[in-house]
Amino acid sequence: MFAVNLGLTLPPLPPVDIPWPGMHVLVVHFPIALLLVAPVFVLLGLIFAPRWQGFAISAVLLLALGTAGTFVAAATGLAARDIVEEGPDEMFEVMEEHEEYGLLTRNIYLGVTIAYAIFVLLTLTVSSIGKAVVRIPISLVFLVAMAVAGLYLAHTAHLGGILVHQYGVKAKLTETRERAEDKKQRANTEIKDQASQPADEQDRAARSPKDTEETESSEPQAQLQSEKSARPASAETPSTQESSPAESESKQEKE
Repeated sequence: MFAVNLGLTLPPLPPVDIPWPGMHVLVVHFPIALLLVAPVFVLLGLIFAPRWQGFAISAVLLLALGTAGTFVAAATGLAARDIVEEGPDEMFEVMEEHEEYGLLTRNIYLGVTIAYAIFVLLTLTVSSIGKAVVRIPISLVFLVAMAVAGLYLAHTAHLGGILVHQYGVKAKLTETRERAEDKKQRANTEIKDQASQPADEQDRAARSPKDTEETESSEPQAQLQSEKSARPASAETPSTQESSPAESESKQEKE
């Protein structure tokens, strides 16, 4: 309503039936952003000690969401790799390296996320681990681990950028239009078939009982006519042959 009053038009909705390989370019940026922001909250928890619990929980959530995104990005990336058929050898070498670093980065963040989540859970439940003397050194260790994992993540993203901008590897999104057209054609044919079936049933129901009786009575008559027409001419010859002796006797009596 606000947009209508200002004379603005809303943009069209993005396509929802994008093929699985084409999803890679859409989902790959989310884990990068989430995983690179998570160490910032760990650092804020070290700086603002009275509120370290809130920052630590936020860091765990960011790591969990980002790590889940790496699994989706890796799966869609492998699917996108399978549809690439042409290109120079250097491109396929970069693609192979991108795949290796992508899977390695995913596994590194999986381990870091699980370990840091366990650490935060222990700091909230065990008072001795939650003390600053123990918590701060361990948090610094995790901060270094996240920084190293971020280097792997940045290098993986850099290789992906080389594939896109230098070698022109792009996800194919044109299949969505073809699939949409196929779905429309199938839907139209189904609608036509469904519309034709009730019409035939209505025609059958519209036929009156009198018409059905006439058709039923006409069937035996047609059958009799067909039998008469199919009767052979030889069936009449015996009668003529039988009458010939009688005619001969009458002729003899007259004589």
